Amino acid sequence: MDILYIHPAKHAVGPKYVGLGTPYTFMPVGVVALANLLRSQGFAVAGVNYLAQLAKDPDYDLLRWLADYPEARVVLIDLHWYEHSHGALEVARVCKHILPQARTVVGGMTASIFADEIIAAFPYVDYVVRGDAEGPLVQLVRALCNGDEAAAAASPNIVYRRGEIIYSKAQSYVADAEMLDRLDFVDLSFLHDANWYRRLQFSATGLTSSDAAATGHWLCVGRGCYANCSFCGGGARAHEAIFRRKGVLTRSPARVASDIGQLADLGVRQVSFNLDPAMLGERYAAELFSLVRTGGTRLGLYNEQFWLPKPRFLRDLAATFDVSYSELAFTLLSGCEQVRRRNGKPFSNREFLSLLPFLREIGMPIYVYFSLNLPGEDEHAFEQTLTLAQILVDSYPPQLLKMINMLHTLDPLSPLARQPAKFGVEVHYGRFRDY
Repeated sequence: MDILYIHPAKHAVGPKYVGLGTPYTFMPVGVVALANLLRSQGFAVAGVNYLAQLAKDPDYDLLRWLADYPEARVVLIDLHWYEHSHGALEVARVCKHILPQARTVVGGMTASIFADEIIAAFPYVDYVVRGDAEGPLVQLVRALCNGDEAAAAASPNIVYRRGEIIYSKAQSYVADAEMLDRLDFVDLSFLHDANWYRRLQFSATGLTSSDAAATGHWLCVGRGCYANCSFCGGGARAHEAIFRRKGVLTRSPARVASDIGQLADLGVRQVSFNLDPAMLGERYAAELFSLVRTGGTRLGLYNEQFWLPKPRFLRDLAATFDVSYSELAFTLLSGCEQVRRRNGKPFSNREFLSLLPFLREIGMPIYVYFSLNLPGEDEHAFEQTLTLAQILVDSYPPQLLKMINMLHTLDPLSPLARQPAKFGVEVHYGRFRDY
Protein backbone atom coordinates (compact mmCIF):
# COMPACT_ATOMS: atom_id res chain seq x y z
CA MET A 1 0.00 0.00 0.00
CA ASP A 2 1.45 3.37 -1.06
CA ILE A 3 -0.86 5.82 0.66
CA LEU A 4 -3.02 5.78 3.78
CA TYR A 5 -5.78 8.26 4.57
CA ILE A 6 -7.26 8.91 8.02
CA HIS A 7 -10.20 11.07 9.03
CA PRO A 8 -9.45 12.00 12.64
CA ALA A 9 -11.64 12.28 15.70
CA LYS A 10 -11.73 15.53 17.64
CA HIS A 11 -9.93 13.88 20.52
CA ALA A 12 -6.65 11.99 20.85
CA VAL A 13 -6.14 8.40 19.73
CA GLY A 14 -7.13 5.74 22.24
CA PRO A 15 -10.21 4.21 23.90
CA LYS A 16 -10.10 6.39 27.02
CA TYR A 17 -11.06 9.46 24.94
CA VAL A 18 -14.18 7.93 23.36
CA GLY A 19 -17.33 9.84 24.24
CA LEU A 20 -15.64 13.18 24.80
CA GLY A 21 -17.28 16.04 22.93
CA THR A 22 -19.77 15.90 20.10
CA PRO A 23 -18.54 13.57 17.34
CA TYR A 24 -18.38 14.80 13.74
CA THR A 25 -17.91 11.77 11.55
CA PHE A 26 -18.31 13.37 8.12
CA MET A 27 -15.22 13.51 5.92
CA PRO A 28 -14.69 16.55 3.67
CA VAL A 29 -16.29 15.77 0.31
CA GLY A 30 -13.04 16.61 -1.48
CA VAL A 31 -11.18 13.78 0.24
CA VAL A 32 -13.11 11.17 -1.75
CA ALA A 33 -12.09 12.86 -4.98
CA LEU A 34 -8.45 13.16 -3.90
CA ALA A 35 -8.21 9.48 -2.98
CA ASN A 36 -9.73 8.46 -6.30
CA LEU A 37 -7.49 10.89 -8.20
CA LEU A 38 -4.41 9.27 -6.64
CA ARG A 39 -5.75 5.83 -7.49
CA SER A 40 -6.26 6.91 -11.09
CA GLN A 41 -2.57 7.86 -11.17
CA GLY A 42 -1.58 4.32 -10.20
CA PHE A 43 -1.20 4.66 -6.43
CA ALA A 44 -2.68 2.15 -4.00
CA VAL A 45 -4.78 3.95 -1.36
CA ALA A 46 -6.40 2.65 1.83
CA GLY A 47 -8.42 4.86 4.13
CA VAL A 48 -10.22 4.75 7.44
CA ASN A 49 -12.68 7.10 9.10
CA TYR A 50 -11.37 6.75 12.64
CA LEU A 51 -14.32 8.46 14.30
CA ALA A 52 -16.84 6.45 12.29
CA GLN A 53 -15.16 3.25 13.44
CA LEU A 54 -15.28 4.42 17.06
CA ALA A 55 -19.01 5.03 16.65
CA LYS A 56 -19.37 1.39 15.66
CA ASP A 57 -16.82 -0.07 18.08
CA PRO A 58 -15.50 2.07 20.99
CA ASP A 59 -12.54 -0.32 21.25
CA TYR A 60 -11.47 0.19 17.63
CA ASP A 61 -7.66 0.17 17.47
CA LEU A 62 -6.24 2.65 14.95
CA LEU A 63 -2.68 1.65 15.80
CA ARG A 64 -3.38 -1.93 14.77
CA TRP A 65 -4.85 -0.71 11.46
CA LEU A 66 -1.71 1.34 10.82
CA ALA A 67 0.53 -1.60 11.67
CA ASP A 68 -1.17 -3.62 8.92
CA TYR A 69 0.48 -1.33 6.34
CA PRO A 70 4.20 -1.29 7.18
CA GLU A 71 5.11 -0.45 3.57
CA ALA A 72 3.05 2.78 3.43
CA ARG A 73 5.05 5.74 2.17
CA VAL A 74 2.56 8.58 2.78
CA VAL A 75 -0.22 9.18 5.33
CA LEU A 76 -2.85 11.78 4.45
CA ILE A 77 -4.81 13.42 7.29
CA ASP A 78 -7.61 15.92 6.79
CA LEU A 79 -7.77 19.01 8.97
CA HIS A 80 -10.69 20.81 7.41
CA TRP A 81 -12.89 21.81 10.36
CA TYR A 82 -11.03 23.42 13.25
CA GLU A 83 -12.70 21.15 15.79
CA HIS A 84 -10.49 18.31 14.53
CA SER A 85 -7.30 20.28 15.24
CA HIS A 86 -6.19 18.30 18.27
CA GLY A 87 -7.33 14.96 16.85
CA ALA A 88 -5.60 15.46 13.49
CA LEU A 89 -2.27 16.29 15.11
CA GLU A 90 -2.59 13.32 17.48
CA VAL A 91 -3.20 11.05 14.49
CA ALA A 92 -0.06 12.43 12.85
CA ARG A 93 1.89 11.74 16.04
CA VAL A 94 0.84 8.09 16.30
CA CYS A 95 1.45 7.61 12.57
CA LYS A 96 5.05 8.67 13.04
CA HIS A 97 5.34 6.26 15.97
CA ILE A 98 3.95 3.25 14.10
CA LEU A 99 5.24 4.13 10.61
CA PRO A 100 8.38 6.25 11.12
CA GLN A 101 9.38 5.93 7.47
CA ALA A 102 6.07 7.39 6.18
CA ARG A 103 5.64 11.08 5.43
CA THR A 104 2.60 12.74 7.01
CA VAL A 105 0.65 15.22 4.86
CA VAL A 106 -2.11 17.38 6.31
CA GLY A 107 -4.58 19.49 4.32
CA GLY A 108 -7.94 21.21 4.48
CA MET A 109 -9.24 24.67 5.35
CA THR A 110 -7.92 24.85 8.90
CA ALA A 111 -4.57 23.33 7.92
CA SER A 112 -4.30 25.91 5.13
CA ILE A 113 -4.97 28.83 7.48
CA PHE A 114 -2.42 27.72 10.07
CA ALA A 115 0.09 25.92 7.82
CA ASP A 116 3.19 27.79 9.01
CA GLU A 117 2.32 27.41 12.68
CA ILE A 118 1.61 23.69 12.28
CA ILE A 119 4.91 22.98 10.54
CA ALA A 120 6.82 25.08 13.06
CA ALA A 121 5.31 23.52 16.18
CA PHE A 122 4.58 19.89 15.32
CA PRO A 123 7.56 17.86 14.07
CA TYR A 124 5.39 14.84 13.27
CA VAL A 125 3.71 16.77 10.43
CA ASP A 126 5.99 16.74 7.39
CA TYR A 127 3.93 18.68 4.85
CA VAL A 128 0.85 20.88 4.76
CA VAL A 129 -0.96 21.38 1.45
CA ARG A 130 -2.71 24.74 1.31
CA GLY A 131 -5.84 25.48 -0.70
CA ASP A 132 -6.90 23.25 -3.57
CA ALA A 133 -4.85 20.07 -3.42
CA GLU A 134 -5.43 18.10 -6.62
CA GLY A 135 -2.35 19.07 -8.63
CA PRO A 136 0.01 19.63 -5.70
CA LEU A 137 -0.91 16.38 -3.96
CA VAL A 138 -0.31 14.19 -7.02
CA GLN A 139 3.09 15.82 -7.56
CA LEU A 140 4.00 15.58 -3.87
CA VAL A 141 2.91 11.97 -3.44
CA ARG A 142 4.67 10.83 -6.60
CA ALA A 143 7.93 12.35 -5.39
CA LEU A 144 7.58 10.93 -1.87
CA CYS A 145 6.77 7.43 -3.12
CA ASN A 146 9.90 7.64 -5.26
CA GLY A 147 11.93 8.72 -2.24
CA ASP A 148 12.77 12.03 -3.91
CA GLU A 149 12.49 14.73 -1.22
CA ALA A 150 13.97 17.35 -3.55
CA ALA A 151 11.22 16.77 -6.12
CA ALA A 152 8.66 16.81 -3.32
CA ALA A 153 9.87 20.27 -2.30
CA ALA A 154 9.11 21.56 -5.80
CA SER A 155 5.37 20.93 -5.37
CA PRO A 156 3.23 24.10 -5.32
CA ASN A 157 0.95 25.11 -2.42
CA ILE A 158 2.97 23.26 0.23
CA VAL A 159 4.61 24.26 3.50
CA TYR A 160 7.39 22.05 4.88
CA ARG A 161 10.60 22.13 6.90
CA ARG A 162 14.17 21.17 6.28
CA GLY A 163 16.02 21.13 9.55
CA GLU A 164 15.05 24.28 11.43
CA ILE A 165 14.02 26.21 8.31
CA ILE A 166 10.38 26.43 7.18
CA TYR A 167 9.68 26.75 3.48
CA SER A 168 6.40 27.99 2.04
CA LYS A 169 5.91 27.40 -1.67
CA ALA A 170 3.82 29.80 -3.73
CA GLN A 171 0.13 28.94 -3.75
CA SER A 172 0.01 28.86 -7.53
CA TYR A 173 -2.41 25.97 -8.05
CA VAL A 174 -6.15 26.69 -8.09
CA ALA A 175 -8.58 24.06 -9.37
CA ASP A 176 -10.90 24.94 -12.23
CA ALA A 177 -14.31 23.70 -13.32
CA GLU A 178 -12.81 21.27 -15.82
CA MET A 179 -10.79 19.59 -13.07
CA LEU A 180 -13.80 19.46 -10.77
CA ASP A 181 -15.84 17.67 -13.44
CA ARG A 182 -13.10 15.08 -13.95
CA LEU A 183 -12.97 14.08 -10.30
CA ASP A 184 -14.74 11.06 -8.81
CA PHE A 185 -16.72 12.07 -5.71
CA VAL A 186 -18.66 8.79 -5.48
CA ASP A 187 -16.38 5.75 -5.19
CA LEU A 188 -15.65 4.82 -1.56
CA SER A 189 -14.02 1.47 -2.25
CA PHE A 190 -10.71 2.77 -0.84
CA LEU A 191 -12.36 3.30 2.56
CA HIS A 192 -12.50 0.63 5.26
CA ASP A 193 -16.12 -0.23 6.15
CA ALA A 194 -17.49 2.16 3.54
CA ASN A 195 -21.09 1.02 3.86
CA TRP A 196 -21.05 1.79 7.60
CA TYR A 197 -19.85 5.30 6.81
CA ARG A 198 -22.65 5.70 4.27
CA ARG A 199 -25.15 4.69 6.94
CA LEU A 200 -23.79 7.46 9.17
CA GLN A 201 -24.28 9.97 6.34
CA PHE A 202 -28.00 9.28 6.14
CA SER A 203 -30.10 11.99 7.84
CA ALA A 204 -33.07 10.20 9.38
CA THR A 205 -36.43 11.84 10.10
CA GLY A 206 -39.63 10.71 11.74
CA LEU A 207 -40.51 9.05 8.44
CA THR A 208 -37.32 7.02 8.08
CA SER A 209 -35.96 6.46 11.59
CA SER A 210 -37.00 2.81 11.48
CA ASP A 211 -34.90 2.16 8.33
CA ALA A 212 -31.61 1.31 10.05
CA ALA A 213 -29.99 0.15 6.80
CA ALA A 214 -30.62 3.35 4.83
CA THR A 215 -27.50 4.99 3.45
CA GLY A 216 -26.58 8.50 2.36
CA HIS A 217 -23.76 10.24 0.57
CA TRP A 218 -22.48 13.82 0.73
CA LEU A 219 -21.81 14.92 -2.84
CA CYS A 220 -19.77 17.84 -4.17
CA VAL A 221 -21.76 20.32 -6.27
CA GLY A 222 -19.13 23.02 -6.20
CA ARG A 223 -16.67 25.03 -4.10
CA GLY A 224 -16.99 28.45 -2.56
CA CYS A 225 -19.84 30.63 -1.36
CA TYR A 226 -21.52 33.94 -2.22
CA ALA A 227 -22.36 34.85 1.38
CA ASN A 228 -20.36 36.07 4.37
CA CYS A 229 -22.43 34.98 7.36
CA SER A 230 -20.93 36.33 10.56
CA PHE A 231 -20.21 32.97 12.18
CA CYS A 232 -18.99 31.00 9.16
CA GLY A 233 -15.36 30.40 8.26
CA GLY A 234 -16.34 29.08 4.83
CA GLY A 235 -17.84 32.23 3.34
CA ALA A 236 -16.82 34.14 0.23
CA ARG A 237 -13.98 36.16 1.77
CA ALA A 238 -12.61 33.14 3.62
CA HIS A 239 -12.54 31.14 0.39
CA GLU A 240 -10.72 33.96 -1.34
CA ALA A 241 -8.11 34.03 1.43
CA ILE A 242 -7.66 30.25 1.66
CA PHE A 243 -8.10 29.11 -1.94
CA ARG A 244 -7.29 32.27 -3.93
CA ARG A 245 -10.71 31.94 -5.54
CA LYS A 246 -13.44 34.52 -5.97
CA GLY A 247 -17.05 33.45 -6.36
CA VAL A 248 -18.25 29.88 -6.65
CA LEU A 249 -16.81 27.09 -8.77
CA THR A 250 -19.54 24.67 -9.85
CA ARG A 251 -19.57 21.21 -11.29
CA SER A 252 -21.72 20.83 -14.37
CA PRO A 253 -25.35 19.75 -13.77
CA ALA A 254 -24.75 16.78 -16.09
CA ARG A 255 -21.83 15.53 -13.98
CA VAL A 256 -23.73 15.92 -10.71
CA ALA A 257 -26.76 14.15 -12.17
CA SER A 258 -24.53 11.33 -13.38
CA ASP A 259 -23.12 10.93 -9.88
CA ILE A 260 -26.64 10.73 -8.45
CA GLY A 261 -27.38 7.95 -10.91
CA GLN A 262 -24.28 6.08 -9.76
CA LEU A 263 -25.31 6.46 -6.13
CA ALA A 264 -28.75 5.08 -6.94
CA ASP A 265 -27.14 2.07 -8.62
CA LEU A 266 -25.14 1.51 -5.41
CA GLY A 267 -28.35 1.40 -3.39
CA VAL A 268 -27.85 4.77 -1.67
CA ARG A 269 -31.19 6.20 -0.52
CA GLN A 270 -30.28 9.85 0.10
CA VAL A 271 -27.88 12.34 -1.44
CA SER A 272 -26.70 15.47 0.39
CA PHE A 273 -25.37 18.46 -1.52
CA ASN A 274 -22.43 20.42 -0.12
CA LEU A 275 -23.83 23.57 -1.75
CA ASP A 276 -27.46 24.61 -2.02
CA PRO A 277 -28.46 24.46 -5.73
CA ALA A 278 -30.90 27.33 -5.11
CA MET A 279 -27.88 29.53 -4.33
CA LEU A 280 -26.38 28.67 -7.72
CA GLY A 281 -29.25 30.20 -9.67
CA GLU A 282 -32.59 29.11 -11.09
CA ARG A 283 -31.07 27.91 -14.36
CA TYR A 284 -28.52 25.67 -12.64
CA ALA A 285 -31.06 24.09 -10.30
CA ALA A 286 -33.66 23.60 -13.04
CA GLU A 287 -31.16 21.90 -15.35
CA LEU A 288 -29.82 19.67 -12.59
CA PHE A 289 -33.27 18.55 -11.45
CA SER A 290 -34.40 17.96 -15.03
CA LEU A 291 -31.37 15.75 -15.73
CA VAL A 292 -31.97 13.76 -12.54
CA ARG A 293 -35.57 13.11 -13.58
CA THR A 294 -34.47 12.14 -17.08
CA GLY A 295 -32.06 9.64 -15.55
CA GLY A 296 -34.97 7.88 -13.87
CA THR A 297 -33.51 7.95 -10.35
CA ARG A 298 -35.48 9.09 -7.32
CA LEU A 299 -33.30 9.33 -4.26
CA GLY A 300 -34.06 11.33 -1.17
CA LEU A 301 -32.31 14.69 -0.79
CA TYR A 302 -30.87 16.34 2.30
CA ASN A 303 -30.35 20.00 1.43
CA GLU A 304 -29.25 22.88 3.60
CA GLN A 305 -31.04 25.96 2.28
CA PHE A 306 -28.45 28.72 2.45
CA TRP A 307 -31.19 31.27 1.74
CA LEU A 308 -34.96 30.91 1.47
CA PRO A 309 -35.89 29.01 -1.69
CA LYS A 310 -38.55 30.21 -4.10
CA PRO A 311 -41.77 28.16 -4.43
CA ARG A 312 -40.77 27.10 -7.94
CA PHE A 313 -37.54 25.58 -6.62
CA LEU A 314 -39.46 23.62 -3.97
CA ARG A 315 -42.00 22.30 -6.48
CA ASP A 316 -39.21 21.22 -8.81
CA LEU A 317 -37.34 19.57 -5.95
CA ALA A 318 -40.43 17.66 -4.81
CA ALA A 319 -40.99 16.42 -8.36
CA THR A 320 -37.41 15.17 -8.58
CA PHE A 321 -36.57 13.56 -5.23
CA ASP A 322 -38.26 11.07 -2.93
CA VAL A 323 -39.77 13.38 -0.32
CA SER A 324 -40.20 10.58 2.21
CA TYR A 325 -36.40 10.15 2.30
CA SER A 326 -35.63 13.86 2.10
CA GLU A 327 -35.05 16.68 4.57
CA LEU A 328 -34.60 20.43 4.10
CA ALA A 329 -32.56 22.35 6.66
CA PHE A 330 -33.32 26.02 7.35
CA THR A 331 -30.89 28.19 9.29
CA LEU A 332 -33.10 30.75 11.01
CA LEU A 333 -30.54 31.61 13.72
CA SER A 334 -33.04 33.65 15.73
CA GLY A 335 -36.70 34.50 15.97
CA CYS A 336 -35.56 38.14 15.97
CA GLU A 337 -35.33 39.31 12.37
CA GLN A 338 -32.76 42.01 13.19
CA VAL A 339 -30.41 39.44 14.70
CA ARG A 340 -30.94 37.14 11.73
CA ARG A 341 -30.17 39.82 9.17
CA ARG A 342 -27.15 41.10 11.08
CA ASN A 343 -25.63 37.63 10.96
CA GLY A 344 -26.21 36.88 7.29
CA LYS A 345 -29.75 35.56 6.75
CA PRO A 346 -31.80 38.34 5.10
CA PHE A 347 -35.39 37.09 5.31
CA SER A 348 -38.35 37.68 7.60
CA ASN A 349 -40.36 35.31 9.75
CA ARG A 350 -43.34 35.92 7.49
CA GLU A 351 -41.36 34.88 4.41
CA PHE A 352 -40.22 31.68 6.10
CA LEU A 353 -43.65 30.79 7.46
CA SER A 354 -45.20 31.34 4.02
CA LEU A 355 -43.28 28.29 2.76
CA LEU A 356 -44.70 25.93 5.36
CA PRO A 357 -48.17 25.24 3.85
CA PHE A 358 -46.65 23.81 0.67
CA LEU A 359 -43.95 21.89 2.55
CA ARG A 360 -46.60 20.49 4.88
CA GLU A 361 -48.83 19.57 1.95
CA ILE A 362 -46.12 17.50 0.25
CA GLY A 363 -45.00 15.95 3.55
CA MET A 364 -41.47 17.42 3.51
CA PRO A 365 -39.39 16.87 6.67
CA ILE A 366 -37.60 20.03 7.80
CA TYR A 367 -34.74 20.70 10.20
CA VAL A 368 -34.68 24.19 11.74
CA TYR A 369 -31.47 25.62 13.21
CA PHE A 370 -31.50 28.33 15.86
CA SER A 371 -28.55 29.84 17.73
CA LEU A 372 -28.17 31.14 21.27
CA ASN A 373 -25.20 33.47 21.21
CA LEU A 374 -24.79 35.45 18.01
CA PRO A 375 -24.20 39.23 18.01
CA GLY A 376 -27.37 41.10 18.87
CA GLU A 377 -28.87 38.19 20.77
CA ASP A 378 -30.35 39.13 24.14
CA GLU A 379 -33.19 38.01 26.36
CA HIS A 380 -35.82 39.75 24.23
CA ALA A 381 -34.45 38.20 21.04
CA PHE A 382 -34.46 34.77 22.66
CA GLU A 383 -38.10 35.24 23.65
CA GLN A 384 -38.85 35.84 19.95
CA THR A 385 -37.00 32.63 19.13
CA LEU A 386 -39.15 30.71 21.61
CA THR A 387 -42.29 32.25 20.10
CA LEU A 388 -41.28 31.26 16.56
CA ALA A 389 -40.31 27.77 17.70
CA GLN A 390 -43.73 27.38 19.34
CA ILE A 391 -45.44 28.42 16.10
CA LEU A 392 -43.50 25.69 14.30
CA VAL A 393 -44.41 23.08 16.91
CA ASP A 394 -48.08 24.04 16.72
CA SER A 395 -48.32 24.21 12.93
CA TYR A 396 -46.01 21.53 11.53
CA PRO A 397 -46.47 17.75 11.86
CA PRO A 398 -44.17 16.47 14.63
CA GLN A 399 -42.89 13.53 12.59
CA LEU A 400 -41.69 16.04 9.96
CA LEU A 401 -40.02 18.54 12.28
CA LYS A 402 -36.62 18.68 13.94
CA MET A 403 -35.23 21.74 15.71
CA ILE A 404 -31.94 22.54 17.38
CA ASN A 405 -30.69 25.53 19.36
CA MET A 406 -26.92 25.63 19.30
CA LEU A 407 -24.00 27.72 20.51
CA HIS A 408 -21.62 29.12 17.92
CA THR A 409 -17.88 29.17 18.42
CA LEU A 410 -15.41 31.33 16.53
CA ASP A 411 -14.50 29.92 13.11
CA PRO A 412 -11.07 30.98 11.87
CA LEU A 413 -11.48 33.65 9.14
CA SER A 414 -15.17 34.11 9.90
CA PRO A 415 -16.34 37.75 9.82
CA LEU A 416 -16.64 37.56 13.62
CA ALA A 417 -12.96 36.63 13.83
CA ARG A 418 -11.76 39.09 11.21
CA GLN A 419 -13.95 42.09 12.11
CA PRO A 420 -14.80 41.70 15.80
CA ALA A 421 -15.42 45.42 16.39
CA LYS A 422 -18.11 45.43 13.70
CA PHE A 423 -20.05 42.81 15.64
CA GLY A 424 -19.28 44.05 19.14
CA VAL A 425 -17.23 41.04 20.21
CA GLU A 426 -13.77 40.59 21.68
CA VAL A 427 -11.42 37.97 20.26
CA HIS A 428 -8.85 36.58 22.69
CA TYR A 429 -7.80 33.45 20.84
CA GLY A 430 -6.67 33.23 17.23
CA ARG A 431 -3.63 30.94 16.97
CA PHE A 432 -3.69 27.30 15.96
CA ARG A 433 -2.81 26.20 19.48
CA ASP A 434 -5.93 28.00 20.73
CA TYR A 435 -8.07 25.83 18.50
